[in-house]
Amino acid sequence: MTRRSLASLFTLPAWAWQAPAQVPPADDLTTIDSDGTAHIKRAVPVPKTISPDAYALVVSGKRWTPEPRTKQAADFAEKLRDTFPVEITETTLAGVASKVVIPKRAVPHKQERVLICLHGGGFTSDSGSVLESATIAALTGIRVIAVEYRLAHG
Repeated sequence: MTRRSLASLFTLPAWAWQAPAQVPPADDLTTIDSDGTAHIKRAVPVPKTISPDAYALVVSGKRWTPEPRTKQAADFAEKLRDTFPVEITETTLAGVASKVVIPKRAVPHKQERVLICLHGGGFTSDSGSVLESATIAALTGIRVIAVEYRLAHG
């Protein structure tokens, strides 16, 4: 095979490297930019199995916790610590930022147990690393490690 014929094997036709045309969205939750970047929104129905009060709050779209870094958020955190007494230490475990949550009222026969909490948030928010972990640790007497996984937007 000659050098020229070998090169022609690896030459792409013009249509193969041009930017794709705008693709129509699959539904009203998806858009695709001309460069191929997809923007996908989630549509998760509110479960009917939660309490009527919780259902009303969720469908209203209102926050159920205070805005971060406000006086109300500090008050909420203090109430959480009073209700669920734990000690929280921020650390890095195997290169991953984590919080170690130790119950102040540890149960002796559970001291060797550890629960790893992969909190909710869908990689878009840290929606529960402290709230979930403090509650679990205080109520079970088990040490909890809350993994701070990378957020999609960060």
